[in-house]
Amino acid sequence: MTRSKKIGQIVRCINILNHPIPNTNNSESVQIILPNAELKRKNDIYISCVSDTHEVAPKGHFIVLVSTFVETDSPKNELKPGIALLGPVLHQFWSIDPLYVPINDYKTEGIHISNSYDATSHFETIANDVIRIYQEVTGEQKVDYLFLQKEKPAEK
Repeated sequence: MTRSKKIGQIVRCINILNHPIPNTNNSESVQIILPNAELKRKNDIYISCVSDTHEVAPKGHFIVLVSTFVETDSPKNELKPGIALLGPVLHQFWSIDPLYVPINDYKTEGIHISNSYDATSHFETIANDVIRIYQEVTGEQKVDYLFLQKEKPAEK
């Protein structure tokens, strides 16, 4: 039985740099979204940069993810506008991954399936998917998101 369907592909390139992304005020972390309209594309290109400040890279190094939804037969070329902003790159790691969405009947099967990770870099779609699954499991339609806060509000 098929429980999900492929709706597209995502092209991603992880880049290792030994410098911040140029023209970002030497930022140790940055998120850049290249708008689809300016690129004459259907989808935006997403750039996310983290560094040793986040304890995910050695001192003086930066990890930059560039990604988008595949629109052509040359997915790597689709990321050129984003990669062009990075300056010299030490190493690159490429992937082209399928994008799946659930199509199963969770109510009768009792199986809750998440969407694949998409190209976005700001985690909004992932958070919305977690909320969707939470609502499916609990049956709650209005979810109180305060439980996501690290610090609980002071009791009166």
